[in-house]
Amino acid sequence: MAVGSLFFPAVIFFRRPWARIAAWVYCAFGALVWILVMNQFVSERMLIGRPWGKLVIILSVVASISLVAGALLTGERMRSWFRTAEKTA
Repeated sequence: MAVGSLFFPAVIFFRRPWARIAAWVYCAFGALVWILVMNQFVSERMLIGRPWGKLVIILSVVASISLVAGALLTGERMRSWFRTAEKTA
């Protein structure tokens, strides 16, 4: 998954409709992974009696950034970016 994360930004430059959908799915999946990681870490910290409040805040922000990135891909500006390649092809 880490290797895929390194190469995934290159998908945006394909300018095909499937690339926008793939990027949106990747962002949504990333947010889900961060939420699951947060749940696991909080459970472990609660079990051993360690503080977990800051952990929730930080990982919630990270998951939210992934969701915002996915939401930005649904906007009209990104739709037109990915449609441009179809018009020239």
